[in-house]
Amino acid sequence: MNIQNEISKIGPNTAVKKAPTALEVYGFRIPLMNGGYRIWSPKFKRFIVEGIAMGDLDANNVSKKCKVARSVLSQWKREIENLDSLGAKQDAPVRSFTALGFEVVISNDGRRHWPFELKQHVVSGLANGELTLAQIAKSCDIERSMIYQWKQDIKRKADNENKMPRKSAKNFAEVKVPPKPAIAFINKEPIILRYNNVVLEIPSYHDTKDIADIVRELGRPS
Repeated sequence: MNIQNEISKIGPNTAVKKAPTALEVYGFRIPLMNGGYRIWSPKFKRFIVEGIAMGDLDANNVSKKCKVARSVLSQWKREIENLDSLGAKQDAPVRSFTALGFEVVISNDGRRHWPFELKQHVVSGLANGELTLAQIAKSCDIERSMIYQWKQDIKRKADNENKMPRKSAKNFAEVKVPPKPAIAFINKEPIILRYNNVVLEIPSYHDTKDIADIVRELGRPS
């Protein structure tokens, strides 16, 4: 094969496959970050949480379609509840800004609500060298102590999930039933009753009460 000829075939109009930068889920466009991180917007999270609460969506189906664990859906629910409790409702104007590609909501009292996915992205980026402390602090406008707090949050959540008992098949305790004692049959000579010209042979295993009844019957006058 002539490599130069093959290379010359690749022109400016040659289609080159690019990695997808977003995906569509329930009609929402979900941006994709490097490393496969998906940016779930507060509006999307509210759509999912309210849909599950009203019965329009099934949590198991959402988990499969979004490819997230059920614990993530619970985390979204808590985030929406926190936003609502602070007055940042869907029908009210919500301020937000973007940090490292993630949307950060600002409540009416000025507090910034950092998505858990952003914290995961930061901790993972520090671990694999894709991000630096200085870069994170500048992009998020936070102190380095906050970054260390996020690392503790991620570690604490992982530890709690590891401590949770996992569902498993029901264990049944082994119950040993002692075998019934074997009945010892003793071979005894049969009981022979003679009355007048009658000879009656009775097996020895008969109850003594039965034998007594037979004797009384034989002794009755005919």
